[in-house]
Amino acid sequence: MDTARLGKGMYERDIRPQVEADHFGEVVAIDVDTGHWAIGGDVIAATDGLREKHPDAVNVLCERDGHRTLYHFGGGSLPSRKRRRSCYVCGMNRHRISTTVDGRLLSAARESMPGARDARLMDEALAALCRERRRAEIDEQYEAYDAVPLDTPDAWGDVESFLRAGRAR
Repeated sequence: MDTARLGKGMYERDIRPQVEADHFGEVVAIDVDTGHWAIGGDVIAATDGLREKHPDAVNVLCERDGHRTLYHFGGGSLPSRKRRRSCYVCGMNRHRISTTVDGRLLSAARESMPGARDARLMDEALAALCRERRRAEIDEQYEAYDAVPLDTPDAWGDVESFLRAGRAR
């Protein structure tokens, strides 16, 4: 359990402040021995990214940004992988929903993720919706920059001069 405790401490203290604004729902794989980490859309992508940079990583903890837990394990088995992964995972806080959806969209989603349960499809759809909303919020915040020309001076000078000086280096 030291790996989980140390990894969670590293995530909360060092990594979360760097990733929470732009990587909601993505997975962070942390090498607890070195503090190195990588981020990906799922556990496989995150651990593969970490192992590309640090192939000797053994004690790895995975955290899902913006969530208290990484996964929920219910009935059924996990798919086997050729390479064994060392990740400590916890049960995800799950909520039951009952709704109707567009049949064509559901069929298309099932075709795009063969073998995935409907709960996983909903998780993916909700994560994509949250990412899209966050992108829209960020775009909206950047619109303020469009209202002010780059050559408008402020207390630190003007952005256009700063950009020119940076390109000259």
